[in-house]
Amino acid sequence: MPSASYQLREQQLQSQLKRKQSALEEEKDSYKTQYEDDHSIDLQTYISKQKEILNREYEAEVEEIHQERDAKLADLAGMPTSSFSAMDAAADNFFGLVQQNLQGSKAKATSGANH
Repeated sequence: MPSASYQLREQQLQSQLKRKQSALEEEKDSYKTQYEDDHSIDLQTYISKQKEILNREYEAEVEEIHQERDAKLADLAGMPTSSFSAMDAAADNFFGLVQQNLQGSKAKATSGANH
């Protein structure tokens, strides 16, 4: 039977995944608006961005599965779980940096296309 700390950890991981999925869904909607309403991106860019977002959603789900497995193994081994919140913060920071880097690359590509 899983411990209470594992159950809490599992809830935290699911919540973290939902936050990431929500952010990606917003990004997906933004590209849809840019393509369908604003016409500021072409079909090829729109499709490419949708594929990229789907890949990131998949990677987030796989990461969550691995983290759940690690938490379950730690629970079975009786290891302390006090560092989980620090690991979550680091993962969130990394996810944020990746988002910023992608947006920075997009800005550079846009400015490069204007020249």
